[in-house]
Amino acid sequence: MNILIIGATSGIGHNLWEHYVSSGHNVIVVGRRRELLDDMVRSCPEHITKFVPDWLIPVWQKEKVCSG
Repeated sequence: MNILIIGATSGIGHNLWEHYVSSGHNVIVVGRRRELLDDMVRSCPEHITKFVPDWLIPVWQKEKVCSG
């Protein structure tokens, strides 16, 4: 199973990715702290994919971003 966890670097999200990876699932982790996401991937590269969103895009430019 493929699972997407937003907020995976701490709290419930952190516990969830550990649970699902230990159960053999593929997990996509999303978070703001790139170094913590990198540590997760290093711990189990065959089951974890990271995604670090670009938080630097101003909200008023969202149409520009969405249109490509």
